[in-house]
Amino acid sequence: MNFEQRSDQTFIFSQIMKQKLSILSMNRAQITILIDSISEHNPFIKTRSFETAKKNKNSYPAAIDEILAQETNFYQEIREELILDLQDANDDKILYLILGSLNSQGFLETTSQKLCDSLSLDAERTEFLRKKIMHGSYLGLGSIDYYEYLEFITKNQFGETSVEHQIAKVITHFKKNKIRKEFLYKKLKLPQHEIDQALEHIKKIPLSPLGTQTLKIIPDFEIKIHADHISVIPYRDITEEIIIPLQAVSSKQGKEAKLLLDALTLRKQGLQQHADALVNLRKDFFLGGPSPLQPVGLKEVGKITGRHISTVSRALSGRHFMFNGEIYPFSSLLTHKVGKSNSLIVKSLIKKIIDNEDKNIPLSDDSIALILKKQGHSIARRTISKYRHDLGIGSIHERKLK
Repeated sequence: MNFEQRSDQTFIFSQIMKQKLSILSMNRAQITILIDSISEHNPFIKTRSFETAKKNKNSYPAAIDEILAQETNFYQEIREELILDLQDANDDKILYLILGSLNSQGFLETTSQKLCDSLSLDAERTEFLRKKIMHGSYLGLGSIDYYEYLEFITKNQFGETSVEHQIAKVITHFKKNKIRKEFLYKKLKLPQHEIDQALEHIKKIPLSPLGTQTLKIIPDFEIKIHADHISVIPYRDITEEIIIPLQAVSSKQGKEAKLLLDALTLRKQGLQQHADALVNLRKDFFLGGPSPLQPVGLKEVGKITGRHISTVSRALSGRHFMFNGEIYPFSSLLTHKVGKSNSLIVKSLIKKIIDNEDKNIPLSDDSIALILKKQGHSIARRTISKYRHDLGIGSIHERKLK
């Protein structure tokens, strides 16, 4: 949604009628800020949870604490570190926007400019605060991706001229290619032992800003299995929270409020349509039956929904679902080409194989790999071991009945 802005950086909301409403790609944090920003100039646009929080505690940070799923301490800790840099309520909104847009590993996955495109927030100020967050106690928190994080950590820990940082820059430059030692030897033209030593240092760097911790992500949908069908249920639907008094319907601002609600309803329907399509394409996985390794990508989803692949991407990007108490990104259901196995599906198959094994003669990881290969999943033994560990399943010796 591209809103025009007044000189005082507020929205000319009446212009919505003349513009194409495209809020499909907005995340929960962006939607919350959008509603709150518009509500400052339109008394008929309020949300129940946000108004309750403001009334009880009378502060933006307190209000967002009640909306977010994350432990309050985490957000309060970050805010306290930035307290000298926060200038006004807009900075609190920016802080919420950044932290509320992080994935479970602590990466932002987008730029400050794109994050602010549809909001009355300053992109330069957002980038400034993002950099401040990166230098906080959770080093690298808010990095766009692993590559920016790796460059930041190596520069911070080893110095800008260090071999570690030079390697990180090479990895970032050739991010789509697998980098081998021999390539680094040739590219950097440094003694091999220095490069080897630097690589050992890099291996010890956590793979994400949070290390082994993860952020709690509010899912967009919950998937439930019934006897004859699968339900894809919206989780904490924000459209149900918007309050529009009946007496407001006939007024100009009331109509504007109704227009926003209609736009959010269309967004909800679009998300539902694409989530239903992808879940239906992977119904064998959810129902626990065999899951043939066929490519399921954005194109296949688009064929069902009748939407362009770019629309499908906006609808599913950054979306999560809850299944059996666990939260997964919808992207985990996508397999883009034959021969490339999906980790979520493979983990499910591993669990099923082990659940049905003879407990007196449990299967080794090599045996599990052979079974998976017969099902069309070519998975290395070490990957089986990693997935088994991720599932909390013990080794062959730990599973053997005594």
